[in-house]
Amino acid sequence: MPAPSDRFLPALLAAIALLGIFGAESSARPNVVLIMADDLAYNDLSCYGSERIETPVLDKMSEQGIRLTSFYAGATVCSPSRMALLSGSYPTRIGWEGGVIGYGMKGYSGLPRDVVTIAEVFRAAGYRTALSGKWHVGKRELAPMHQGFDETYYLLASNNQTQTLWRGEEVVDEAFDNRRFTEAFTREAIRFITAGREKPFFLYLPYTAPHFPAEPHPDWQGHSANGAYGDVVEELDGRIGEILGVLGKNGLDENTIVVFLSDNGPERNQSQFNSAAPYAGGKWSAREGGTRVPCIVRWPGVIPAGRECDRLIAAIDLFPTLAARAV
Repeated sequence: MPAPSDRFLPALLAAIALLGIFGAESSARPNVVLIMADDLAYNDLSCYGSERIETPVLDKMSEQGIRLTSFYAGATVCSPSRMALLSGSYPTRIGWEGGVIGYGMKGYSGLPRDVVTIAEVFRAAGYRTALSGKWHVGKRELAPMHQGFDETYYLLASNNQTQTLWRGEEVVDEAFDNRRFTEAFTREAIRFITAGREKPFFLYLPYTAPHFPAEPHPDWQGHSANGAYGDVVEELDGRIGEILGVLGKNGLDENTIVVFLSDNGPERNQSQFNSAAPYAGGKWSAREGGTRVPCIVRWPGVIPAGRECDRLIAAIDLFPTLAARAV
C-alpha cells in the first residue's frame, strides 16, 4: 500500500489528541462500524440537549463510551464532508471546488480514484470492507467498488436526487421507497456483520436520514413529538439499536469500535424541526452550526464509559486514528 502523502499530515498530527481518548490498549484488531447521519444537527439528539426528539439508543451509547462536544465535520455540506471523512484530507486538497454531486459540482468530479481511502487501508490490512448507504462523492466511474469496498449497497446521490439503489455494478431498484432507506441500509449492514467472522471488518454506514424529504417509515410515523423529521431521527436511533444488538448477540461488542457522527449541520428547509442550538448557522453556512455536529464513540472495555470530551476534533482525524488502532 502506498505511504500517505503530505496531504494526510494535518489529520495525523491532529489525531494525536483523539488517540488519547482510547484509554487502555487492546491486543486484538478491532472491527469498526462508522455510522454517519445526513444533515443531523448538533441539538437533534436528546444526549446533546434536544427536548423534542428522543434518542435512547444514542444516549445509552454515549453513556457506554465518549461524547464529543467540540467535534467538526469535514465541510458544511455532504459531498466534501464525506470526501474528508473517507480520505483524512481537506476536500480542497483533493480537488473539491464547491457544491455537491448533482448540484454545483462538475459531473466528472468527486473523490479521485488515486486517493487512498480509509476502506483501502483496512482492506490492505486484511479486513472485510462494506458500504451500506449514501455514497455521494462521485458518479459511476468513481463508485465505491473502486475505493476499497468489497461489498456495496448504495445510492450514488442524496435521497432527494435519486431513488436508484445499487449493489456493486447492478441496479437493485430504480424507484425505491424513500421511507424505507434506513431500514434497508440497516438490514444490509446486519447481513454483512453476520456473514463471516473469520476476518475483522470495516463497515461504513452513511444513512440518508434525516436528509429531506423527511418521510417516516410506516412503523415510525407519529412516533415523535417533532413531526416527520423527529420520526425519521427516532427511527434512525432505533435502527442503530438493531446494529448494536447484533454486535452484542454475536459476541462482538468488546472488539468493535462504533463511531456515530453527522456529515454537517441542519438543512434550512427543515428548520422548523431541527436545531443546532446553541450555535448559529447550518448546512452551507460557515457559521458554527454548519460543521459542529454530534459525535459519539463506543468501544466497551477500552474507552472508559460515560466520558465527555471538549477537545477540538474533526472528521479528518478519524481516518488516521481508526487506522492506527486496527492496522
